[in-house]
Amino acid sequence: MQVAGVANDVNTVIKTGKELGQEVAMDTGEVLDKGGEVVADVGVALAIPSEGASLVLVPIGEGASMLGKSMKMSVHYSNGNASKQFGSAEG
Repeated sequence: MQVAGVANDVNTVIKTGKELGQEVAMDTGEVLDKGGEVVADVGVALAIPSEGASLVLVPIGEGASMLGKSMKMSVHYSNGNASKQFGSAEG
């Protein structure tokens, strides 16, 4: 009986760890997605005052945003939730 209890505890810890990992990946993806969009927008907004020098921020921001969306899609994919998987890539 004690072995079954320990096995149940181990399974609970594994399940909790998996859920926590997915939440961290989803939150990190959200931060990268939105933060990248802000960086890209700032690069465009400052293009005239900086005489185009700020445009280097646009691909950096877009890359970060794409990475964030990919992270969110991978979490949805691992959960088997295809509707949210494809919805998160659209923004």
